[in-house]
Amino acid sequence: MSQSLLKTLKKLIPATPEGDEAIQEVQKVVQELSRTKLHLQLLEKAIQADYDSIIITEVDMETPGPRIVYVNDGFTRMTGYTREEAIGQTPRILQGEKTDRNVLHTLRERLVQGKSFFGHTVNYRKDGSEFINQWDIHPLFNENNELAYWVSYQHDITERKRSELTTLDADQEFDDLTEESKKISLDLDMAGNVLSANKLFRDLSGYHADQLKTLKIWDILKDVSGISVQDEFSSAKPFAEKRTVSLITSSDSEIEAEVVGKVMKTPDQDVVRLSLENKAAQNRIMEALRSRSGSMQSLFEPVSFFDYRFKVEGDHCSVDYVAESLEKVLGRASSGLRTVTSGHGFKEKVRSKDQAEYEAFLQRVLSGQSATQVYQFEFSQGQLVRVVDYAKPIQDDQTGHIVKIKGRISTEVSSS
Repeated sequence: MSQSLLKTLKKLIPATPEGDEAIQEVQKVVQELSRTKLHLQLLEKAIQADYDSIIITEVDMETPGPRIVYVNDGFTRMTGYTREEAIGQTPRILQGEKTDRNVLHTLRERLVQGKSFFGHTVNYRKDGSEFINQWDIHPLFNENNELAYWVSYQHDITERKRSELTTLDADQEFDDLTEESKKISLDLDMAGNVLSANKLFRDLSGYHADQLKTLKIWDILKDVSGISVQDEFSSAKPFAEKRTVSLITSSDSEIEAEVVGKVMKTPDQDVVRLSLENKAAQNRIMEALRSRSGSMQSLFEPVSFFDYRFKVEGDHCSVDYVAESLEKVLGRASSGLRTVTSGHGFKEKVRSKDQAEYEAFLQRVLSGQSATQVYQFEFSQGQLVRVVDYAKPIQDDQTGHIVKIKGRISTEVSSS
C-alpha cells in the first residue's frame, strides 16, 4: 500500500484498536489485489508469444451464456471493445452472420461436459469488421476442486492465413492454412540459412528479422535426441519427422519445442518451412493460472457420462431418474444408485470423506445455482470411482420454486 493512501486512511479512521484493525484489513485487501494483478500480468506474459488476448468467464452456460469477468489489453486491441464494455457481457458480442453455428454447438457441448476446446470461426470486431478468431479454452478450478471459470486464449489468425496463401502456395486449402497458423514458424533455404520468420517465432526467440538472416538454423536449434540439426540438411527433406529440440533464444535461454519440416517449392529455390510447437508455453500458462487460483486440478477429458434427475421437495432430493448408461459408465456395482432413498441425492453412495462437500454442492444447487463438484463414489468391496458431477436447478414456471435437479456425471481422466 502506498504511503499516501495509508496517511489518508489514518485521517479517515479513528486512532482506536478497532480503527487500527480496520486499516490492517484494508492493507490485506490491497496486497491481495496487487498479487492478483501480478498473477494476471504473469499469465499475459506467459502467452504473449502464442495468443493475442485472454477472456475469463463465469461457468454458467444457461442463456444468455457465461458472462465475462476479465479481459486483457490484447482483447481490446483485437476487438475494439474496451474492458468496461466487455465485462458483464458474454462472448456472443463477437458473433455475427458468418459465425459457424456448428462450431459454437461443439464448443457448448464440450464446455457443458467440462472439456477443454480448441477451434476457430469468424468473429466480429466492435466496428463490424470480420476476423478469424482461434480459441483455446480451458477450465479453471477453485480450491475446492469446483469448476469456477473458463479461461479462453484467443488469436487473430486472419492475416497469417492470407500471407501464407499468397507467399508460398496459392493453391493450399484454407483449412490447411488454419492448421499452419497455430504454429510458430520460420523459412530456411536448403543450406540451413534463415530466410524469414513469423512474428510468433521472433517474439518467442527474441531475435529481430535482420539478426535471423545472419544465422544458420543450427545456431538457434539444438536437438535433444542426439541427432545433429546440421545433419538434417544433408537429406532432401529436413525434419520430415517431428522431433523435440531446444530453441536457443537471443538471451541464451532454452525453450523446449517440437519441430517438423515441410519442403515447399518456389520459382527460385526450395524452401524448408519449420513449424514449432512451444511445449514450455502450456506449462507456463498452467503455472500462472495456479498462482492466480491457489489450486487448479489437471485438465480432464470425460470419456463417458450418464444423466440423472432428482425430485425436490423442500430440502429433500429423491432419485427420480438415472439413465440406462449408468452401469456402462461406472460399472455393474453402481446399480444401487437407482434405488437410493436417503433423500440426499446420491450422498449415501459417496465416499464418507467427500460427503460434506457433496452435501454443500447439493445445497448450492437447491439455492438456485448451477454447480460442478468432483468427488468419489464408494461401491461394494471398497471400489472407488472418481467423477465430475454437473447439476442445475429446474424451477416451476408459476411459483419459481425449485422442483427438480438435472445433472450429468462423467468419469474423470487426467490429460497430463
